[in-house]
Amino acid sequence: MSDARGVGRPPRRWWIAAVLALSTACTGPVPTFDTAREVDRWVALWSGYDLDALPEVFVWDSTVTYLSSERTGLIQGADSVREHHRSMGFVEGGRAPTQELWVENVHATVLRSAVVVTALWLFGDRAGPAEAWQRGPMTAVYRWTDGTWRIMPKAVPNSEDSLALSAVGSSFATLARFDPASEKQRWLFKTP
Repeated sequence: MSDARGVGRPPRRWWIAAVLALSTACTGPVPTFDTAREVDRWVALWSGYDLDALPEVFVWDSTVTYLSSERTGLIQGADSVREHHRSMGFVEGGRAPTQELWVENVHATVLRSAVVVTALWLFGDRAGPAEAWQRGPMTAVYRWTDGTWRIMPKAVPNSEDSLALSAVGSSFATLARFDPASEKQRWLFKTP
């Protein structure tokens, strides 16, 4: 995954994208993924700066991970992700934003019990010139868990292996040890 530059509190910029990977477990029927609804939940989280809403969007346990250009390295665990968002201006109960966040060019690829969503996020004053908007890529992997779709972790706790999204058959994916020669770990996401 490449490093990205994007929107944030001036003069610092941060990457909103949570680059995440897939899980192998799924029990029971998985409902249809409503791309607009799930992306709107993510936008609402960032538009409301509400720390209390984090568990509604992310898998909220020790496995949750987050990547940010505000700091180096992987942020892992619910407490660490919460504190990182607090450093970004999130507060309990939320607050009104000074500018607007929105997404464009949203695409979802369904992989049975998980969905990869890619989009371009934008931040600024829509009434102002487009050149002034900050923007960046968004990639998130959603998993059906606890009766809802949630953004899931990119790392597996207690594992030192480099993991990658790997195909299993023609319609499912899992995390597997990274193998640069594997055709199963090559993905092409296209917009419709």
